[in-house]
Amino acid sequence: MTHTSAVGVAKPTPAWATRFTGRVGETADSEFALVTDYIGRSHEAALTVTRRNRWRRRVLAILTLLVFIAGLGLAVFGWKMYEYGIVMNAQGLWHSLDFSSSSWPFDGLITLARSPRSERQSFLNLSIARTDLSDRLAYGFPHVLNAAVGIDYELHDRLAEEIRSTFKSGDRAMPLVARVLTQQWLGEELNIDELFEAIRKTAASNTLYALGQGLSALVGRLDADQKAHKLDTIGASILEARSGVQAYFLAHLASAFLEGVPLSGQRARYWIEACRHPFIDCSQVARATRLGNPGAPSEEHGLWAFLRWAVVEYKIDLRASLKPPVAENR
Repeated sequence: MTHTSAVGVAKPTPAWATRFTGRVGETADSEFALVTDYIGRSHEAALTVTRRNRWRRRVLAILTLLVFIAGLGLAVFGWKMYEYGIVMNAQGLWHSLDFSSSSWPFDGLITLARSPRSERQSFLNLSIARTDLSDRLAYGFPHVLNAAVGIDYELHDRLAEEIRSTFKSGDRAMPLVARVLTQQWLGEELNIDELFEAIRKTAASNTLYALGQGLSALVGRLDADQKAHKLDTIGASILEARSGVQAYFLAHLASAFLEGVPLSGQRARYWIEACRHPFIDCSQVARATRLGNPGAPSEEHGLWAFLRWAVVEYKIDLRASLKPPVAENR
């Protein structure tokens, strides 16, 4: 039997040894004394070994726990540094996308498209979280999103979820124009009132063109009464336009909303007056007015015959300044 296994079994003690001292002669006292001493010292040695082993196990357990905690801390630190590196690289991708300069950042867009997926994901997150980057996203629409997402439907779905959950008002809100453009690119359902508001807030021709496409796609879903109400909004917005480009796109949209809408009464009067505007399609206004006025000159008589009739019919002062169409309905 080994020393280690002997420790695990019952051990004799001095008290056990002295039980037999009365049954033998006095001549054996010295031998029993030696046995008692030996057994006592053996017991103490066994207890010492047991305590030492227990202490070693505790130390090893503590060291193992400390090593695990240190390893976990290093892993977390490494992951945080990895994420930080991704964010820094994503910010670097934005630095090369300066749409305010005279030349377009073609190289920056190519670099974005070639970047790792994790960096493009962080790039999209930054474009939602930071308003200054959201504005650049609007200026570079749709090329920035084409480069960042491409055909990755998982990135598409993540971006759509982020847009749905983003704030729509307040300091942390994503700018309206960028949000509406992103929703349009993602194929999300658009709010026509937000589209109009976004058009009012931008003067960039490429942005207006993109927003106009989204608005035109919604026209087919509206009935005649809804179109007529939005015409009032368009007419008022045209005269409040901050630039000629903005007024041009709004007037182009008006043609789509005039299609199939009968104009009569005060609304017809205001839109005939709006024909003084350089970007309004007078022939489209004439068609809509004829739908609401069966007695108006037909297209066979020409546009000017209709305008002469309209000026007289609606008592329009040719010397008066241009007024907003249906201003009271704005």
